[in-house]
Amino acid sequence: MNISRIASGSDPVDGTFALSFGPVTAAGNSIAGTGDQLIPQSSTDSIRFDAPAVDMERELEALDGVGDVSVTRVERPDGYSWFVTFVGCSVSSLGRDVCHVGQQPAMTIDDRRLTGATSTEVLEAVAGNVSSSYGTLAFTDISAPLPYQVRITNVPSGQPIFARVSARNRMGFGQKAVSTPRFLLPALLPPHAPDAPELVSSTLNEVTVAWSHPVETGGSPISGYELEMNDWAGGDQDAENRVWKTVYDGTGKPRTLRAVVTSPYVKAGQRYRFRVRALSSFGESSFSLESVIPVRTPGAPQPPSNPMRDPRTQGGLNPQVDDAIVGIRFNRPSDNGGSPITSFVVQRDDGIGGSFGSDASMDTLEVQEIQIASTYVGSSNFSLALRGAYSGPIPAGGDARLLDADAGAALMQEALEASTGGSFGITKISFDPAHPKWAITFVAAATDMENHAFSGT
Repeated sequence: MNISRIASGSDPVDGTFALSFGPVTAAGNSIAGTGDQLIPQSSTDSIRFDAPAVDMERELEALDGVGDVSVTRVERPDGYSWFVTFVGCSVSSLGRDVCHVGQQPAMTIDDRRLTGATSTEVLEAVAGNVSSSYGTLAFTDISAPLPYQVRITNVPSGQPIFARVSARNRMGFGQKAVSTPRFLLPALLPPHAPDAPELVSSTLNEVTVAWSHPVETGGSPISGYELEMNDWAGGDQDAENRVWKTVYDGTGKPRTLRAVVTSPYVKAGQRYRFRVRALSSFGESSFSLESVIPVRTPGAPQPPSNPMRDPRTQGGLNPQVDDAIVGIRFNRPSDNGGSPITSFVVQRDDGIGGSFGSDASMDTLEVQEIQIASTYVGSSNFSLALRGAYSGPIPAGGDARLLDADAGAALMQEALEASTGGSFGITKISFDPAHPKWAITFVAAATDMENHAFSGT
């Protein structure tokens, strides 16, 4: 047996190397812009030839000019490859926000302490790029009412705009949350369709039908509504090439959200289909879903929707006291019997037998009314205090939201949710703009509470 050498083996790979990155600006560009401070080139400490991805990531993010990066390692027959993705922003060791947007300068490698390596190089796998509409905005007014709102301006019309948000503390930036829906189209479009019309009241000669403002207006104010009716006569078209008849034309009346339909359009004992659409200067919405509404004398309403568990359900805090809360939610019945709903009766039961217990065994919820006296109407703001909790500022006058019932209720809700020093608990709020006056129901409070303390500024 003869043994001969066919080829000499290479030395095993060993040792360390270092990476350098920069110079960059804090905004992540390789060329300093107006007002940007240039961060000079910096180098990592020694990195092992077979360093895990987490070690490589830690070394790079320790550099003043590197923000948030993601690293993966691939083991090959002839060595190792690391893929570095410049993900976003972080806070550098100098306390500066460092973000990576678009094209980045190529890293350089110092391999003088590597042995056995035939070649080392840094390659750009995917070039970074950024659209002309990309931008970032620092939002620092965290004392503003929740939810926070940001207006994005100077964007091209007709182009989808995506948004994502990350929170920052002294340790850096958190993960980014993508908006829902994922994008919006900044363009003046026709409004969305309103919800299906609802029966308000009925007699043998007329019905009163109501609808709601659409969620999306298309970027232009609503200018009115059209209500149409179908009498089930059949056929595709009538003499005017329409099966549906316009029974209310509210062009120019955007605040009118109900209509009374009388004879000869409707007859006693008949059922009719109704639908509504919104109007604006940029077109008409599609029609809403249809509602079937009978013409009759008022009777008892139909059952509401099946109650569902509300997220506010919670266990008790004191095992010695029955202080647990069960929250339920339900919608109005589709047919109110031809007369407006005035109240609901909620009954509870332990489920172990017998008939349903009446609501007489349920505690009465605390309700407090807040009315602005004429002596306070000129005040700019007031606040409420309750058991050490202090609400945010509430305008006493001069605010357009005080002219609308829903907006006024939301204003008070935001002020209570922004409380300091404690909590006002779970509340339900209604607002009467005519006085003005708020009614606050303490949903989570089953016992008597002291009245709010009032403070004007």
